[in-house]
Amino acid sequence: MDQRLEDAFVELQLDTEDIVLETASMLKKRYNATMRRVLEVISLWWLHNDISNLTEAQTHMPELMAELDTIIDPGYEEIVTEMTELFAEVYAFNLCYAQTVLEIEEEEDHDSALLLFTALGLASIPWVEDGLTYEERMIIRSQQLKNNIKQIVLRGATLGYGTKRIIKMVQDEIQSAVRVRAQVLVDEANHFANEGVKYISDDKFEGYEISEVLDAKTCKFCASMHGLRFTWDKYDVGVSAPSFHPRCRGRIIPVGKNLNTHNI
Repeated sequence: MDQRLEDAFVELQLDTEDIVLETASMLKKRYNATMRRVLEVISLWWLHNDISNLTEAQTHMPELMAELDTIIDPGYEEIVTEMTELFAEVYAFNLCYAQTVLEIEEEEDHDSALLLFTALGLASIPWVEDGLTYEERMIIRSQQLKNNIKQIVLRGATLGYGTKRIIKMVQDEIQSAVRVRAQVLVDEANHFANEGVKYISDDKFEGYEISEVLDAKTCKFCASMHGLRFTWDKYDVGVSAPSFHPRCRGRIIPVGKNLNTHNI
């Protein structure tokens, strides 16, 4: 492959990661603020109702869950909105960057509203094995978080734990939820980046080459896929195109016409 082209797409990947990291940092701050409110509500609920056993916890649980609904659900909805905007930005950035690097001439410039509409369309199409969109997975995560908090509180009441211990257990659960949310963010951003490149090039180049980051974190499968080329009709995310697994960093580089890379 032309070294200039390869270097350009490596730079594209790094620039995309910067965009994602900036948004991830902002979302983490917002998420942490929401979760601090959750911890405050649980602590006040526990003390106000003088929870000392399972029966008391079960009696007052509906009011706690109702209050958590008003905090966690809107918090996740805001995160999903921000994620959607990020993915649209990643999609458009990769599309336009690839268009410039590949010297693809379009009759008209890409309208930002149209790019957003296209990205939203992609967001509604599941591409992972669970058959869910990222929004659906985030909703499920919010429900799981609330249910796990409920079980932690009931378990703590059953075993006679104090408020501090309960709060620490809930904090650990929240941190686990943060890691899952971060994984969804990275996975989806990489998917939208590849889709942006594919959109601008799949009718102008014969196929694509898989480009993986080769370091100590790279799994054996991804290392084996690095450098392989496929025609666009073989494009199948998870099989012949990245992402191949959670936190996969694989990207695609168009190859074929006028690139002296026709052995696909």
